[in-house]
Amino acid sequence: MNIDTLKRDLKNLFSENKIKTIIENLKEVLIRDSDLHSEFLQICRRYNEVYDRKMAALIEDTTANLELNKVGESILYLIDKMTQEDIKSVSKLSHQEITNPILLITNDPAKGQKLKAFLHQLNFTIVDIFTSAEDLENKTYDLAIIDNRHLAYCPNAKVLSEMEASKKQAIEERIKLMEQLIRDTSLFMIHFGEYFFWITDHRERIHAANSQFSLYGRTKEMLEFINTYRV
Repeated sequence: MNIDTLKRDLKNLFSENKIKTIIENLKEVLIRDSDLHSEFLQICRRYNEVYDRKMAALIEDTTANLELNKVGESILYLIDKMTQEDIKSVSKLSHQEITNPILLITNDPAKGQKLKAFLHQLNFTIVDIFTSAEDLENKTYDLAIIDNRHLAYCPNAKVLSEMEASKKQAIEERIKLMEQLIRDTSLFMIHFGEYFFWITDHRERIHAANSQFSLYGRTKEMLEFINTYRV
């Protein structure tokens, strides 16, 4: 691949906001002793610093996005400066994307968009957001993530029966939705939220995650399981 083709492909990725993929490819193609490599390492450090602080909720999303935009501008400037002497021989760019389609059901579209962006950052690239299970006809997904972070901690049926009306209603509506998905689809699901006793009785179809760390682990684990038996 010549330098012009490489620049074009990297800029195409930039137009799709795939900054992480660009960085991963630059790690592979830039010669370590090149003039640009030390500049590239500084960009990587800055990218990681911003994302670490964002994931740890130490900075607001708006601040993080402004900082990441600056990182993107630095990457674009570096791409423009690259010469043939800066790169190794490479036939094509690599894309480490997980393309299993994921259904994300949330009661809050804004939170859903943030969760989708989080999953994209972790290379889960096909995520569709819905607020109910009513419009899923003729759509095919490998996994459903049910964003239940708005539900109260519910360790057993007795606690549920004694909850205030609004909290109880929210949980009962979610049970109805998940029962519908179990009945009408063959989807595996992830409950993303506080401990919920109902999940325990449906472990063959639903697993639980209560943090971003465990959500990533569960999503990867369940898709790997699905991919082992599918052709």
